[in-house]
Amino acid sequence: MGQPTASPDASSSRPGRSPLIAPALQAVAAIGMLVAVLTWATGGFQTSLAGLRLSSSHVLRPFVLASLAWLAGRALSGRAALPWPGAARPWLVVALAAQVAFVGVHLAPYAAAADMYGYVQQAFDWRAGSLVHPEWVTGLGDLYAGAAVPLGYVFRSAPVPAAVALYPPGTSLHMALASLAHPWAMYLVSPLAALAMVWGTWALGRQLGDERTGPVAALLVATCPIVLAQAIVPMSDTLAAAYWTGSFVCAGRGPAGRRWVAALLAGALAGAAILVRPNLAPLAAAIALRAVQVQGWRVASLAVTAMLPAVGWLAWHQATLYGAPLATGYGAPGQLFSVAHVPTNLARYTMWLWQALSPVTVLGGVAWLVGLVRTSRVPAAVVLLAGTTVGLYLVYLPWPHWTFARFLLPALPVLVVGAVITWSALTAARPLVFAGLVLIALGWQLHFTERSELRHTRTAMSRFAELPDRLKAAGLDGAFAATRLHSGSLRFYGGPRTVRWDLISRDELAAAARAARAQGRRALLIDDSDDRDAFEAAFGPLTCWVDPAAPLLTLERHAQVRVFALQPSC
Repeated sequence: MGQPTASPDASSSRPGRSPLIAPALQAVAAIGMLVAVLTWATGGFQTSLAGLRLSSSHVLRPFVLASLAWLAGRALSGRAALPWPGAARPWLVVALAAQVAFVGVHLAPYAAAADMYGYVQQAFDWRAGSLVHPEWVTGLGDLYAGAAVPLGYVFRSAPVPAAVALYPPGTSLHMALASLAHPWAMYLVSPLAALAMVWGTWALGRQLGDERTGPVAALLVATCPIVLAQAIVPMSDTLAAAYWTGSFVCAGRGPAGRRWVAALLAGALAGAAILVRPNLAPLAAAIALRAVQVQGWRVASLAVTAMLPAVGWLAWHQATLYGAPLATGYGAPGQLFSVAHVPTNLARYTMWLWQALSPVTVLGGVAWLVGLVRTSRVPAAVVLLAGTTVGLYLVYLPWPHWTFARFLLPALPVLVVGAVITWSALTAARPLVFAGLVLIALGWQLHFTERSELRHTRTAMSRFAELPDRLKAAGLDGAFAATRLHSGSLRFYGGPRTVRWDLISRDELAAAARAARAQGRRALLIDDSDDRDAFEAAFGPLTCWVDPAAPLLTLERHAQVRVFALQPSC
């Protein structure tokens, strides 16, 4: 006969322990976590309730209090540290709600800088019926015609000189379709894709792990700073990651149900992902392999077939715009990819993931992937998906800022799911330790987000829309403006005619200023604090071109923009 087992709640009825302590701690935990999430989502708040002043400005204080109260309450009650499995779906809802709250506060719906302007303008181009603008490169006289092409577009000299859309068609097509409902709806593509990515992580976790893997991984992806940085701006990264994750999940559906439907959907989603990011097309091999492993060759062939229409249309599109099916607006592959970039990128991506996700997540995810390679039962498709994503960007051009870890987003769900599986395996008999690891990873991400510049993104990006209005109000909208970073937004929002100083020489810039004045137009230099170092590296001190003490206009929106009369003097 086996020994009698204690009831899970037996500890709560031990002598000397109040039955009210555990529920009280759980209530404290719930309130503390709510305050922490509100602080994280809003950047801090201050209010009053029944004459009582309530405020919070730092996420870690309420989060740590809530975490300790939760763990203590669960320990005293004798229950599992986290309520599984019945609460799996509510945890998914919590993850989605947290992301919606953050994005709702920090969404930056602006055609800003290079990528954001490029995708927005290209969406309008789709609706207008042409991605080619010969009218943009006329009227520059002797100046290089390509200097009139804004960031986000490239100059094409034949068959006629024109500005041509730079980016792959997938993201801007999604935005154009969304704008049919309302022009502002195009800015919801990135956040909606981020939500789809969270759902895909939940489904992937349930496939590769157990009932609790999915919701925990979904919560960590929903609050990941790298995901949030892209969810609040009109970019392609969350869309590509959502499609690849969804495709991998569909390819991994088991024999139950209509396998051919899942296979066709997996292929269609992979095709859409390739339209968004063609350079990630090699990930299709991981989708095909996953389908073969789970569903067999015959069904997997349907997935491959479903990818072909998108791939064929993309080849035609690239040939039409850039001259060859494999050509892109970014230039020759040799200019972008090199093995020499690997050491720099490896160091940077490792540091960025460590800082943004937490050491426990990175180590757990890597340990899981390494473990898969070393075992005899190798889920090769999982390793191929993550390894191909990382490998492609290790040889890509190095970038200086942690937000460029966005390139690795297609591999993020696999990494996070792997981390949760590792934690679960290491703490199988210690549920409180598992909960502690989850809370450490979650708290790390919330704290990193709070300390990062994400909360300032909306304000900083607003300068690109505000500057044209300020120039109009000052009567400067008819001037000639030398700029780089604002070359697209000034065109989009109705500012002055621009010339890209990064595409011309010192002599050409001075000649353009003289020519503008000879035509009775004011020549301006747009000095953006994010552009200043690059300008001075190419053209010398700012004082050689303007009078720094006499800006015509100054705009402070987390970054600084100053507008000067362009007066070459050196």
